Amino acid sequence: MNNRLVLSGYNSSITFFLDSPSREKVEEYVNQLIEISKLKLSVKYGRIDSDIPEGIYMG
Repeated sequence: MNNRLVLSGYNSSITFFLDSPSREKVEEYVNQLIEISKLKLSVKYGRIDSDIPEGIYMG
C-alpha cells in the first residue's frame, strides 16, 4: 500500500505521508496548496482583455 502523496512542480517536489496526522488532513492541506498555486499563477500570468465582456471571464 502506497502511503505517500507527492506534490511536484517548478522543478521540485514534496512528499507527504498520508497517515500523519491523518489522510483527510493531509489531503485538505495539499488541496489548499494547489488552490493557492492556481490563484498565484492566474494573477501572475492571467491577462484580462478589456474588450471582452466581463461575463465571459466570470462564466
